[in-house]
Amino acid sequence: TVFRALGSTDQPFYYGALSRSLMDQALAAGKTKGLKGQALKEFAETLIKSPTEEMLRYGTADAATAVFQNETYLGRAAKAIQNIPIVGEIIVPFGRTPSAVATQILKYTPAGTAAEIISQIHAGKFDQRLFSEAVGRGLTGTGVLAIGYELYKKGLVSLDRPKTEREQKLWELEGRKANSIKIGGKWRSPIVLGPAGNLLLIGGHFGKALEKSGSPSEALS
Repeated sequence: TVFRALGSTDQPFYYGALSRSLMDQALAAGKTKGLKGQALKEFAETLIKSPTEEMLRYGTADAATAVFQNETYLGRAAKAIQNIPIVGEIIVPFGRTPSAVATQILKYTPAGTAAEIISQIHAGKFDQRLFSEAVGRGLTGTGVLAIGYELYKKGLVSLDRPKTEREQKLWELEGRKANSIKIGGKWRSPIVLGPAGNLLLIGGHFGKALEKSGSPSEALS
């Protein structure tokens, strides 16, 4: 019931993302043909009315990703656990959406870029669109990770809630909140930034681990 209700509110975002994806693809196809101005616009509008199978496949994938309903390796693993009789859905009540969120975060790291390249090597087929997206996400995410690291060094990011009572009281006095960044004197949740918000926190965790271990490779793991 909960997921059907949430699914219905996802529809405008799903079809909005689908529409944007199809238009982007149609415009890219027109530019590849050397079209400009009104000719490009007319070409794109005509193509959208009868899109190719490839355009629909990309568009559907983009739309599902936008609302975190895309299939992922983690999602399939969660589904396998849910299929265990009696205890499966108790252990993992929700699978697809959290797995899609986690996968999207991973895609914005260098690991995500490498995973797409390796996937294309195994498939034996170069997909320029997916390759470009993977490189773009990886470069963007790497920059955000670095920002999270610097925020931690300056004491402007808080991570997990402290376990000791003394630290917890100190946090309360300072108005700190777990998994937050300090902006304008207030601790705010970075989750509104989407995958980038989580990457800021991961950058902070890297800084904390590096501070303790002194080893970049250990901190990275």
